[in-house]
Amino acid sequence: MFAAFREQVNPQSPMYNVWHLYSLVAIATWLSSTVFHAKDIPLTEQLDYFSALLYLLTCLFCLACRVTVQRDNDYSKNRSNLIGLAAVAIASIVFYIRHVWYLSCVHFDYGYNMTVNLSVGAANCIGWLIWSIRRVRSQPYTRDCLLTVALLNGLVLLEVLDFPPIWWVLDAHSLWHGGTVLLAVPWYRFAIADCNYLLSEKQKSL
Repeated sequence: MFAAFREQVNPQSPMYNVWHLYSLVAIATWLSSTVFHAKDIPLTEQLDYFSALLYLLTCLFCLACRVTVQRDNDYSKNRSNLIGLAAVAIASIVFYIRHVWYLSCVHFDYGYNMTVNLSVGAANCIGWLIWSIRRVRSQPYTRDCLLTVALLNGLVLLEVLDFPPIWWVLDAHSLWHGGTVLLAVPWYRFAIADCNYLLSEKQKSL
């Protein structure tokens, strides 16, 4: 999907670099998760958990960037927007470093880690839902964003409400991972359409 994004989106689109950042973090997160599930040792477990939070914070940063993009302007050319985004980025980095330090050097608390991830994930879902619902009529492609968030919330129940493995093979966690793979399709379809929309609006204002 990242390759499809690069093929179908013009680099001049205001959100082009932001989605690149998101994609690279997402790829690193999936690789970390794959290594952990193939070889479960303390190091790979930490990489899996730490990359998961990094992914969620990056997605939240994408939301912050998208919210600040004006229909007729590029957020990167607006000083106040840049200052606000820089503050969000710095706060996220500081929070992330503190989180990693605490789990690595103080106490690896599974409950705390789950609470943090669910909280950041909930902020993502609520933010993207509000943003999409307000634009679904004028920008119909945002339905893909709504679909992704709605399906993701359903899949999260697999992580929260665990159950014994089906046929001793498919447990809730494996179904969660299997389901999230499919979500990349509508999510990137949304990202591609939104970037192309932003570019068209930017060109109209020239």
